[in-house]
Formats: sequence, structure tokens, C-alpha cells
Amino acid sequence: MTKQKLHDFDITIQMENFKQKMKNPHPKKQLKQLTINIQLIILNTTIPNTKLTFEDHNKASIEAEISEKKMAANSAMASKAALKSAVKQAVEQAVVKLGAVTPPTAPKKPAKKKS
Repeated sequence: MTKQKLHDFDITIQMENFKQKMKNPHPKKQLKQLTINIQLIILNTTIPNTKLTFEDHNKASIEAEISEKKMAANSAMASKAALKSAVKQAVEQAVVKLGAVTPPTAPKKPAKKKS
């Protein structure tokens, strides 16, 4: 995007799915397993003043061992980390896709003839 002198773009993201699932501890372990799955959809990514647009789907998962005593705090922290990871992946993919496309340039004005 730097070579093309693109400095900004618009991106619209929708959270399609958010699931938390608590699993029993693995054998020989005491802490329960919390799994968080997030699915995001990039609905619209555009370069200002162009008609280029695309959609994409992104998923992120985090699995953590948490104690039952601190379940609420640890669950909130893991949810925040999963959401941050999913959004980061979505934006990085949008930047890659926008960088691969050459935006249309404005038509050049004809040179004035000298009299």
C-alpha cells in the first residue's frame, strides 16, 4: 500500500458468531478448559473515492485453562483477547488484499498547447 501511496481505507466488520464453551480438565490436570470461538465477516472494505470493495470471513479461537474461582475475570480476559485477535487478523487480511490491487487513477488533463 505504501508504493501505491494509499494512506487510508474504510472497513466494516460484523461479528457473526461468538461462542464460549467450558470443558472438563485434561487428564492429570486440575483446571477447566475454556474455549472461545469468534467468527467475523468483513462486510465492506473500500479505498475512499474508488469503487473497489470486497467481503471476507475470519475466525479466531482461544483455549485457556482457568480456575473456577476466577472464572468471570479470566473468561472476560480471554474473550477480549480472542476478539482482539480476530479483528487484527481481519484488518491484516484487508490490508493485504488492498495492497494487491492497484486503485484506478484520476484521468490526466490534456496538456495545453502553446500558441
